[in-house]
Amino acid sequence: MQAGAPDEKGWLNFLNVDGKQIEFYTKESSSGENDDENKFTIKLENDNYQVTIDAIIGEVSVESDSAQTHGIMKVTNKKTKATGSAEFEGGTGC
Repeated sequence: MQAGAPDEKGWLNFLNVDGKQIEFYTKESSSGENDDENKFTIKLENDNYQVTIDAIIGEVSVESDSAQTHGIMKVTNKKTKATGSAEFEGGTGC
């Protein structure tokens, strides 16, 4: 989840890692960057972790202002260099 306006660290984001809600920052807005408008990549970071989220926007509903998304999230522990990844499916709605 991305929340609030950016400050000197960037946009504030929240992810659950090992069952704990952790703050991450990114200089990019939630749309990320990619050449294909249906794909996006977001890189999040804090003192302990780096996270890369590669996602594809699937079915979009204009009526309900929602979209389905799927992709891969990779989390790297900066201290131990241990890396884990997971496929995900989700959606957004207003």
